[in-house]
Amino acid sequence: MKRSLVLSSRVWKPLPATVLAAEAAGFSRVWTTEGPRRDALVRAAALLAITSRIEVGSGIAFAFSRNPLALAGAAADLALISGGRFTLGLGAGTRGVRRQYGVDIDKVAPWFEEVVAVVRQGVAATSQGVSFDGQYFKVKLSGARLADVAEAPPEPPIFGGALNPIMVQRVAKCCDGLALLSIGIGQPYFEDVVIPAFRRGRERAGKSPLGGFTCWIITAVDDDRERARMMARRQLAFYFSTPSYRAPSDALGFQVPVQRLQDQFRASGANWDRLAELIPDEMVDAFAVAGTPAEARDQLNRIEARLAPMGVDELALQLPTANLDDDGVDRLSRAVIKSCAPLAGALL
Repeated sequence: MKRSLVLSSRVWKPLPATVLAAEAAGFSRVWTTEGPRRDALVRAAALLAITSRIEVGSGIAFAFSRNPLALAGAAADLALISGGRFTLGLGAGTRGVRRQYGVDIDKVAPWFEEVVAVVRQGVAATSQGVSFDGQYFKVKLSGARLADVAEAPPEPPIFGGALNPIMVQRVAKCCDGLALLSIGIGQPYFEDVVIPAFRRGRERAGKSPLGGFTCWIITAVDDDRERARMMARRQLAFYFSTPSYRAPSDALGFQVPVQRLQDQFRASGANWDRLAELIPDEMVDAFAVAGTPAEARDQLNRIEARLAPMGVDELALQLPTANLDDDGVDRLSRAVIKSCAPLAGALL
């Protein structure tokens, strides 16, 4: 199984060195993330410019904040400039995030499928132009506008970020791959909800039920076991403060701590250190890899052994960088790369 890194960090300074170290250590890909004041595509471009072998994916770029043809242009350029090392990861976001950006979409799943269809046409556009007549997008791009295109880019694979079964199924159908949010990996939600939805989507598209499946997993490594687990707790507190993410925790019987966390979040706001204290050890064990280097290696090996037979072919180690400054992100990145590198004995 391939291993990759998810650079879910608001800071930038330590990331170039992190990616170069990940490339040297044999990681297959790094994923950039985005939010207010950071852009996944811009970060991907910067990291592609300093690397030569490792793949870089936007994980996950907001589809709702961009025009699909503009997305196609950015993806085509990134694929062309990098020699085919770019993966376009797209997500619909939660309702709360979309509202923060002033976007209201009534039916997200069919809208997302249209976005992917327009992006594909835009990337592959020829002198015949682009013509798309959908419910959400009506696009007519004249072939004359493409007369100055001298070089066809390699078509980048498109991955969709998803967690709930409706979006998992739709992504499996219309995209080249699924990027499953880290809290979707817990049992039994993964086996009972995610896998059946993924296979239905692949079957409807006439695709193999195996492959094209990336699982994110929160990964915190430190010689101080409790410090590593606290980093994981902060990330889980962030996720489970969102009501729409409750299904995976409910499936494991964590209704009480999650309800307490959401009540505290509404009452006191985003104090992640305080909210992290409400995450029990059992939730850390269910949704994250967190501990000493030896513990992390053992946990990852067991997770890979569980996921591989179900068609997962990439495990993306998500760095829980909430509340970490440049030095903290650098320290965590080095610990994860050194402990969890695909190449045995890789050193920084």
